[in-house]
Amino acid sequence: MLRTWDYFRPEAEDYRELDSERVLVLWQYKAQGRTSGLDATQMAGGGAHVFHVIDGKVTRVVFYVEGKHALADLGLTPEGGKTVGMEG
Repeated sequence: MLRTWDYFRPEAEDYRELDSERVLVLWQYKAQGRTSGLDATQMAGGGAHVFHVIDGKVTRVVFYVEGKHALADLGLTPEGGKTVGMEG
């Protein structure tokens, strides 16, 4: 599948410290078709990772195919604030 692209890579868009042991990284795919030259950045979408860090080491990574699901699970808004009534 990757041979059809000149480049296809995730690129971090936002980093958010959730608490002393978790960091949220929102990312977007950057992609361009090899034959068509199509910039597929908007079509490819983006996701998120939640890194759990203890003593400077990543102990767990939660992968979200869609960033909006990570935000919903964490009770966050796209702008970075918490949604009303959410704790954690």
